[in-house]
Amino acid sequence: MSHYAHTTFAAAACAAIAFCAMSATAGFEPTGCAEFMVEQPQKHGGVVVKATDFGMSTANVDNAPAINRALEECRRVKADRLELAPGTYRCHGPVGVVMEGIEDLVVDGKDALLVFWRKDKGDWDADTGGPVGGDESILVKNCRRVRIEHLKMDWDWSVAPLGFFGVCVNKHVDEKDNESYVDFEIPDMEKYPLYPNPVPVQLIQPMSKDRTNGRLEGGHGRCYCGSMPGHFGCRNEWLSPTRLRVWVYVPQAGRPQAKHELSRFSPDRNRQACSSMDLDEMYGVCHYYYGMNGVTLDSNEHVTLRDFKIWSCRGAGLMIQGTQKYTLLYKFRLAPPDPEEVRAAGAGGAYLRCQTSTADGTHVKQCRGYVMIVGCEWAMHNDDSVNFHDCTTIARAEGQRKLRVVNNNGTKYLAAEVGAELELRQEDYAKTGWTGKIVAMDDRTFTVDRDLPRQKGLFFVVYNRMYSTEHLLFRKCRFHGTPWARNVILGSNVTFDNCRFEGMLNSPLKFQACYNYNVWCEGAGCTNVVVKNCTFSNCADYSQNYMPNGISAQIYCGVRIPGSRGWPEMKTTPIWDAQLKKAVDERLAKGPSADVVPAFRDVLSGILVENNTFVNPRGYVWHAENGDNLIFRDNKVVFDGMAPYTLKEYAGKLKSGPGTKIKTADRQK
Repeated sequence: MSHYAHTTFAAAACAAIAFCAMSATAGFEPTGCAEFMVEQPQKHGGVVVKATDFGMSTANVDNAPAINRALEECRRVKADRLELAPGTYRCHGPVGVVMEGIEDLVVDGKDALLVFWRKDKGDWDADTGGPVGGDESILVKNCRRVRIEHLKMDWDWSVAPLGFFGVCVNKHVDEKDNESYVDFEIPDMEKYPLYPNPVPVQLIQPMSKDRTNGRLEGGHGRCYCGSMPGHFGCRNEWLSPTRLRVWVYVPQAGRPQAKHELSRFSPDRNRQACSSMDLDEMYGVCHYYYGMNGVTLDSNEHVTLRDFKIWSCRGAGLMIQGTQKYTLLYKFRLAPPDPEEVRAAGAGGAYLRCQTSTADGTHVKQCRGYVMIVGCEWAMHNDDSVNFHDCTTIARAEGQRKLRVVNNNGTKYLAAEVGAELELRQEDYAKTGWTGKIVAMDDRTFTVDRDLPRQKGLFFVVYNRMYSTEHLLFRKCRFHGTPWARNVILGSNVTFDNCRFEGMLNSPLKFQACYNYNVWCEGAGCTNVVVKNCTFSNCADYSQNYMPNGISAQIYCGVRIPGSRGWPEMKTTPIWDAQLKKAVDERLAKGPSADVVPAFRDVLSGILVENNTFVNPRGYVWHAENGDNLIFRDNKVVFDGMAPYTLKEYAGKLKSGPGTKIKTADRQK
């Protein structure tokens, strides 16, 4: 069957646009994610439990125990419904709301607002002024057919704000090491809640003057000063109740710092960062990044979040992990509230906030797929809007049946256990045909039940076949106001239908597989993907750190691995495995590899981009670094003269890498 591209360009500026990689490749017609159903709770008795009968009250400091008692009663009597009550309820204890081992239950929030605060287990602050411990604010684990609806959650910014908007009012660059600093003035506030104590500074990022998005042009890039609990970050002191001086990339004396974050700090980075700050411009100064999370869905089947709003939280907004299968997000919203909403709810922190979730909006580190996301929204979070993948790892052969993990994260990162089936690929993702089961493991090694294949490179890429994050359907969703975010999909059988991507600073869609020597190892690739009926408007893909080979694109697909293939290694984090570090150093000393990058046809294949509108793309519409059976058809590119950034010379074009072909052709009606 033949396929043709019918691509229309609006505005005279488009006349010079040309496509590359016009050759066709044989392949199947991608269909994306097939329709599926997420089962809803079954009625089995009509019992309704009310959380107020178990002590839930707007007068409580910590309502999580009362809600947990009500959930336990639901499990005991096999209730059909748990009802909260309208109002604002603080949850300031060491443990969040935990819903575990429950079947066939509807939790009706009745539009209640739960306001959380507690310290993370790894926090830098060891004082006794508040509770210590806790992970996610809401945990749903090992449940079946449950629905949570009409519920809002927030973080208590009046007690422990997650950061602030600050105008750079002064900068000083010093010849002496670690003596350069910048001063931030906080608008719309008489006294910052954490004054006069030093505050954690893990992230500084340029923001738009209206404080609704990252700054698209002219701003210094992020100062990424650490991301983990237990890491305080930059030295700082208060000059007044609303003015903070920050010595960027200089550690705060007397406060704990994570050992793997210390390499971020240096005198040169201190001078460079402070020098490049823009006076009189707005910045987001963020205290935290990873740690805790808003909601975690762990190893459930058939879970629905409906009309669920997250105003803010520490860590990721929504984390999905374990053997989770069949998930529906319907009108899930991760977006900041209007200050009047906060004021009316009496929730505290009634001012413009610099972030919603301090890390990813929605992060899937492993699951068993079948995720449906309809009518949802993401805004003002600090990392990916959505990142869907299964964790992989890298390991070298040690003997006939032993694998030693050489990634810094060890065996724990793979979320494997004895009996799990592993698949091995070569360093360049070439198939080995080998699968086997784990018979023993420790922190760094897996012992398997079959002899290993021949290792051709420095290590194998290892998949855990317990998980398969695929069958993903996004429909009528909106992604906007994302200072750093992109959407990263590392799974197969995926559809984006009728979605809007507005003002995103990173690439709106990335389909890839990737690993680092030291940090990330994510995804087994993408096949059978459809992007249709979507609008991409004023999306910049601006970050030098995350544009493959410095190339800006609205849609990217590629296999990203270190060395000659354009994946920026995490140089701020050392390679802990001494043998791997030596081998990598020797490889780098030889200079860039002359090897032709393979097309990875079995890793990235069958991607259809059809009937979409791209408004003011800053760079390429589609950058296909690798892949096979790629189809670009019936799309429209519009330049309306209103782009909030300077267009690249290749704006609106297509680009493919060596051995990669995009099928497209102009056809006039």
